[in-house]
Amino acid sequence: EKDEKAKAEASATEKGADSDAEESEEVAEDPPEKKDRYAVPEGGVDELLAFIKEIDTFRATTRDEYMEHQRKAPQALKAAAEAILETESDETSEAHQAAAFVLLKARAGGIAMAKPDQQRALLKEVLDAFASRELGIPELSLALGIARNLERYGSEELAVEAYEGFGAAFVNSKDAT
Repeated sequence: EKDEKAKAEASATEKGADSDAEESEEVAEDPPEKKDRYAVPEGGVDELLAFIKEIDTFRATTRDEYMEHQRKAPQALKAAAEAILETESDETSEAHQAAAFVLLKARAGGIAMAKPDQQRALLKEVLDAFASRELGIPELSLALGIARNLERYGSEELAVEAYEGFGAAFVNSKDAT
């Protein structure tokens, strides 16, 4: 009787272990859905602004993340910025300013390959934008990128104008220290 009772208990334990294993296999088959970091939210201006800030400040920790960011971030930022500008009419709001800056950076990224008259117009647009906003590190980064690209890709005279114009803008900024 003891042997039969022990066998019955062992059999029940094995069945319980088998059902636990089956349950854990079911859980393992349905991993949580991974959120697409670059999916533009369909919410309002506040949600879009938070998205822009998140993508703009994201720092990849792996090569794959870096490559994905380089590939997907520009389009996602542009789409979010355009969505903000479609709904936010207050040009002085943080959201409008951030969206306008995202689009300005996108246009400025192609300055080296633009025709000379387009380069000059884009430089003027950036300098005008800088005249109407507080300048900080993001603007400095954009300014240096523009001036260096002009210099590097054969527009030395315009690069000098860029350095001079940006220098004057930053000397008059609050963070000129």
